[in-house]
Amino acid sequence: MSDRHRIPLFIGFLITMINQVFLASMFLAMVSVYIYPLGCIVRAIGWLILGAKDRASAIASGLAILFLFPHVYLCFLKPELIWRTLSIDKSKVVGFALILWSIYSTIELVNYILLASYTRLFYVSTVSAISIVYVIAKVLTTIKLENLGELYPAVFPLLISALASCIGSLKIHNRND
Repeated sequence: MSDRHRIPLFIGFLITMINQVFLASMFLAMVSVYIYPLGCIVRAIGWLILGAKDRASAIASGLAILFLFPHVYLCFLKPELIWRTLSIDKSKVVGFALILWSIYSTIELVNYILLASYTRLFYVSTVSAISIVYVIAKVLTTIKLENLGELYPAVFPLLISALASCIGSLKIHNRND
């Protein structure tokens, strides 16, 4: 297997990790608006390349991110477009975005477990499950745009997951090596 997947996965997870650092420091959180799409696109490309060469399940991660992240992004940038288009209550747009995020994050989580056969660092990446469950719980308790700060505790497990995935992505190798 070619190692072409390593670089985009590494860079994508690195950007994702930096994004989490910005989110953790409240005054830099707005910077994440600009780097979130880049991290998603690069990560998705890495998943797709890995899927084409070795892990078909990785294609699901790449496609889920490419399809869902623009909708998540749009929910935060243009919430009025979403609630008008989907005819949902304005207060539900953020919850809708977080459910979409949870879907692609869960698909990535499954791939972390599968990639643990390459390096155990991907077991560490599964700490993202804490954030996924936390976010879903907040959505189910009707989170609104005004109280996104309630999601702050979810940032730290995602930061750890991104760091482990960043390093782990460099350790994915050909099964015949």
